[in-house]
Amino acid sequence: MLKEIIAIEPISATHENLKNIPLITKIINETAEHMPFEDNTIDIILCGQSFHWFANYRTLIELNHVLKSNGLLILIWNLADNRERP
Repeated sequence: MLKEIIAIEPISATHENLKNIPLITKIINETAEHMPFEDNTIDIILCGQSFHWFANYRTLIELNHVLKSNGLLILIWNLADNRERP
């Protein structure tokens, strides 16, 4: 059962783009290193095309704190298709 989808975004210009995604229920002006959640309360963290911006030790510690023990960290990247076309 889906309860809430919260976006964490420190760049105000990106907030406006996120407002156009109907599934997002809340946008928080914060960083991955300082998420405003209690320990062991988050089921899933999804990072799409973003983890390289904040992939550091402090973020990994923070992710570990807020994720439930059976929580998921999902990292997504788009890759260029460099295959030759006929």
